[in-house]
Amino acid sequence: MSRKRGRNGSRNARMAAQLGINLPDMSESTLSPNDVGNMLGLTGEAVKQWIYARRLPAIKISNGYWKIKKEDLERFLKARGEVRQKILAFSSDSSIARIVQGAAAMAKIDVTESCNVVDAMLKANDCQPSLIVADVDDPSGWDLISRTRAHRNLAHMPILALAGHELSNKELDDALSFGVLACLPKNIPVDGLHSELQRILACRR
Repeated sequence: MSRKRGRNGSRNARMAAQLGINLPDMSESTLSPNDVGNMLGLTGEAVKQWIYARRLPAIKISNGYWKIKKEDLERFLKARGEVRQKILAFSSDSSIARIVQGAAAMAKIDVTESCNVVDAMLKANDCQPSLIVADVDDPSGWDLISRTRAHRNLAHMPILALAGHELSNKELDDALSFGVLACLPKNIPVDGLHSELQRILACRR
């Protein structure tokens, strides 16, 4: 192995460690989607979706299986490390905006804010955030969640709800039917919300 290749390998190993990724033995020149999925904490099928979308280059061999070149995987890992994730924060409460901004900054996540449903839908469709954080103390928060689930391009987007009150039975039913990942108290500490954001977004990279 050349000295340059050795330096690149060490750099990729450090970068992977920062992302919480366990690199396998890279002596093999190619890896399967399942190998890559195990590295990233995903299924092989999820990795294949990246292949089908042409985000991760791969070669289809004669038996129908996919093989991913080591150098293509290294470029993919580098891109994952450089691209910042985005969340859309929906609330008219300035204190919520500060908490979300603080938690996102800790996780190095970009935040787009909105307090109007139509504006929020336009922004979500435009920037395609990895997560929507919606304040449901305002009924328009539920309206946004409902519209998101009905929108073709946003229907499967993860949603986290924040509430300053105990949810009614109807609200609990709505949260369940809309597939809301969690409903957290609005007075959650910044570090608590930071942990939730990291947990939810870990599989969205």
